[in-house]
This record gives sequence, structure tokens and C-alpha cells, in this order.
Amino acid sequence: MTPVRFPSPRLAPPLLAALLAVLVGCGKEEAAPPPRPSGGPPPAPRATVGLPDRADTAGQASRGTTASHAKTLAAREHALVARLTEKPDDLEATLALANLYYDTRRPELAIPGYLEVLKHQPDNPSVRTDLGTCYRNAGKLLEAKAEYERVLQKNPGHIQATYNLAIVTEELGDLLRAAELWERVAGMAPGTPAARESLRHAAAARAAATKKDASPPKEPPK
Repeated sequence: MTPVRFPSPRLAPPLLAALLAVLVGCGKEEAAPPPRPSGGPPPAPRATVGLPDRADTAGQASRGTTASHAKTLAAREHALVARLTEKPDDLEATLALANLYYDTRRPELAIPGYLEVLKHQPDNPSVRTDLGTCYRNAGKLLEAKAEYERVLQKNPGHIQATYNLAIVTEELGDLLRAAELWERVAGMAPGTPAARESLRHAAAARAAATKKDASPPKEPPK
């Protein structure tokens, strides 16, 4: 499960890899891209002899587009960094750079920018939700949970924060509470695919909680 962000201009793994390659080529030291979700690594490219077929031509065009987009993103990052070097108090640029780091899956770099924006806009639910997701993606589940809960204190109908809080709560092991949150998400968008997905998550969390409660306690080591 992946936390949501609306709008969510997520970058596909090939584009992310291309962007990182551009940044490394510009002299920036970047961490390796995160592991692919499920399904393992992408298949190796098929060897061809002579002229490429139509599929190969499309693949080459796609790779060219990806590289071009990556260069555009890298140039935008460098421009924002330069703008902030001249005007460190530029909140618009701070938020834009944090969003770029979010979209290129570099949560540790996005977090300081979001925190800076929230000093001036503490009640901005979108920024705080994105901060929570960056904490979650950086492995800081308790911090993520706290940020989502802060959003919901003042915006109880915020569906993104509710959805993301359900994910983090389940990851923290509170399955029944996670099930309640999934059911709340379903109630916010009745009849939609998101509602059906959330109800499936809720049923699975309740089943896992029941199984956990029914399992015999582990004997202490002798």
C-alpha cells in the first residue's frame, strides 16, 4: 500500500532512475533509487538483430522521453536551489523544491522544506499530509502518524490523511484501529473503487487481528 497525495505526480521507476542519473552526472551525490515495489526487477531488454521492430522503436522513444523529462526536472531543481540561495525566505520556492523532492522519492530532503513552510502555514492540511508521507517513506512511522492525526484534528473529513493514517496504523500493528480507519475512508467515498478497496483492507485487517488474538501465546525462552 502506498500513501496517497492528490494531485499525485508520481514518477515511474524509469523516470526516477533517469533523473538520478542526470543529477549524478551534474556532480550531485544521490542515494540509489528505492527498490521496485513487488514483481522484482524489470525484464532485461530483448536482444535484436538488424532493424528494431515496432515495439523496440516505441521503447527507444519512451526512454528518450524519460531522459528528457529527467533533465527538465534536474534543471528545475537546480533553478529552485539557486533561487533559494538568493532568497532563503522564498516560501513558494521552498514548497516547490520540497514537492519536487517528494515526487522524486527523496523524503529526507523534502522534510526540512515542508517543516519550514508549516512554520508560516501551520494549518495547511496538504503540506502537513505530505510531510507525514515523507516521514512514513523515511521509516519514521510514529512521526507520520502524528502529522496525519494533526491534520484530522482540524479537518476530520480529509480523505487523504485518513487513508494514509490507516496505512501507517496498520504498519504499526494496531489492526482494529486500522480497520476502523479503512471503513471511515469507504464512508467518505461510497460506491467508488477507493471505497471497495478500503473495505477489502478493513476486512483483511480485522481477519488478521482475529487470527492474532486466537493464536496461542508464545512460551518464554527457557
